[in-house]
Amino acid sequence: MRDLDSLIRNLHSNVMRELMSDVCSGIDGNEVIPCVKNVLSKYGFNINSCTLMSINGEVVDDPDFARYIRIEASHPETGNLSHVFTFGLFKRGGKFNVIYLQSAIIKK
Repeated sequence: MRDLDSLIRNLHSNVMRELMSDVCSGIDGNEVIPCVKNVLSKYGFNINSCTLMSINGEVVDDPDFARYIRIEASHPETGNLSHVFTFGLFKRGGKFNVIYLQSAIIKK
């Protein structure tokens, strides 16, 4: 179990570091979801769902109205665990910036 905990911690830390390096900053609205998905895929995650959410937690379709991105993913090395990532989304100067907020795991 300790090895699995360490693996999860390392995977989530890698995603956090990558996003905090501004890899998904200064981008257009149509690049937001692909950028985040690419970061997660780089570390071996398979995306199961991706939801844009408003400041009130309502599901929205347009990045202009979203303030959060919630992604549920799986990873081949972590068995039947679901990884839930929450990212912040804000717009400045007509461009979007994505920041890492939190992550968790859920046993299926």
